[in-house]
Amino acid sequence: MERKQTIDSSQLNFYTMKFKDKITLITGAASGIGKAAALAFAKEGAIVIVSDMNEEGGNETVAQIKANNGQAIFIKTNVAKYNEVENLMQQIVAQFGRLDIAINNAGINITGPLESAKMSDIKDVFDTNFFSHLNMIQNILPHMRSKKSGLIINVTSIAGYLGLPFWG
Repeated sequence: MERKQTIDSSQLNFYTMKFKDKITLITGAASGIGKAAALAFAKEGAIVIVSDMNEEGGNETVAQIKANNGQAIFIKTNVAKYNEVENLMQQIVAQFGRLDIAINNAGINITGPLESAKMSDIKDVFDTNFFSHLNMIQNILPHMRSKKSGLIINVTSIAGYLGLPFWG
């Protein structure tokens, strides 16, 4: 005899809207993993702050979230620049009073043989893919510590663990 599992409405809130009203910052959210994360968090009830240098893509992510009855804003930010991250945090605190979740996802890459790569391009990769995480954490932690709450997720690439052909 087959037994059906039922869920009553009191259990439903546990399974849906896991991040309801959580102020969630996602960098690199104009495309790729960042965009997918932004859409997923919004679906679960988060208020999403889409951050990216790509204004068109960032606004498109926000539009998709809003089209699905979610809440989101876009703030253009180059996470490799300390003053822009500082400004980002000031805007978030001014508008929302807190930041519950930060997903440091922004990343770039260069392709081609290492010997032909420009040093400035290599520096940009390190500034965006490594130092921006530190930059974000330094700006986020004081706010989260003052609230005694918060979650920071750092997304990295497998390229940091193994060399890929024509990726520098």
